[in-house]
Amino acid sequence: ANSLYLYPSWFVARNNERLRQLEAQNLAVFPPTEVAASRIDAILAFDRTENLGRIKTPTLVVGAEDDLVTPSYFSEELARLIPGAEIKIFPRGGHAFVVGQAHVRGAHSRFACPLGECAGQPQPRGTSRGGHNLDLA
Repeated sequence: ANSLYLYPSWFVARNNERLRQLEAQNLAVFPPTEVAASRIDAILAFDRTENLGRIKTPTLVVGAEDDLVTPSYFSEELARLIPGAEIKIFPRGGHAFVVGQAHVRGAHSRFACPLGECAGQPQPRGTSRGGHNLDLA
């Protein structure tokens, strides 16, 4: 069921078998229900909105219009509350929109390596929360 929330339908259809394999791997190590529920409660209780105005680091907020987990209006609000933040909302890609989309990952390069410290280093690849390399298209 994870894939249904993380990825848009076109991506699931194109990568169905690989996503099934990843889901099986994730289910094998999925925590007990009470642990998963306590994690969700912790996420819902976490709110640092009042501190966002103190951020001084150049910030790029990214999202996707078809993200069911974190709708783009949350990203827009976050960018509004961080002084000088830039925002980039991609038209499609779901919650895990950076997976398999090199042009999306490249959109952040000015923020990831603002002084060129990363020159010559490979760009990060999309990974799921469990650390699986998702080289999907």
